[in-house]
Amino acid sequence: HRNFHQGIYVRSKGGEGALITITNNQILNNLGYGIYSIDDQDHWTISSNLIAGNKTYGIYLNDSYAASVTISSNIISANQFGSRFGYIKGNFLMTGNTVTSHQGEAVNYYNWTGQSNQITISKNTISSNKGGISGIFIEFNGNSNPLVQDNIITDGVGYGLYIRNDSQTVHPVIRGNVVKNNGNVGIRMVNKVAPN
Repeated sequence: HRNFHQGIYVRSKGGEGALITITNNQILNNLGYGIYSIDDQDHWTISSNLIAGNKTYGIYLNDSYAASVTISSNIISANQFGSRFGYIKGNFLMTGNTVTSHQGEAVNYYNWTGQSNQITISKNTISSNKGGISGIFIEFNGNSNPLVQDNIITDGVGYGLYIRNDSQTVHPVIRGNVVKNNGNVGIRMVNKVAPN
C-alpha cells in the first residue's frame, strides 16, 4: 500500500516448478505496478485480491515464460492499465475477475513463441476502460484454440474482443459473451483466426 515502486515484485530464475500464490490482499495506490514479474518460469495463482489505484499496471507478468497462470476473482480497478500477460508458456486461465476504469489496456495476452497451451478467459466483467486495448486482446502464434466465454465487455473506448494469430489457422471458441457499447469493433479476428 502506497509503496514507492511495486506492491508485489517476484523474480525467480531457479527454473520452473515453484508455486507462487498471491491471494486475499489489498494492493493499492503504489507508484509502480500492483503485481510485477518478469522472466519467471513458475506456476502462478493470483486470486481474490483488490488491486486498485496503482500508477502503472494492476498485474504485469511480462516475458515470464510461466509454467501456468491462473487469475481468478480479483477486482482490478482504476490503475493506469489493467493487466498484461506476455509469453506464458503453459496454460492460462483468467476467470471471475472485474477489470474496470483504466486509462489504457484492460486484458492483454500475447505470445509469439508458438508455445501457448490452453488459453481460457471466462466469466469476467470488463468495463469502462480507455485506450485501443480496452477489452480483451489475445495475440499469439501456435495452435492453441482460445476459449472466450461468458464475459461481459462493455463501455470501452477500443475493441471489445480482438484475437490474432499469424502462424497457423486456429479456431477459438467464443460463446455466451455480452459485448456492447465499445468504441471500436465489438469482436475482431485477424489473420489466421477462424472461430468455431
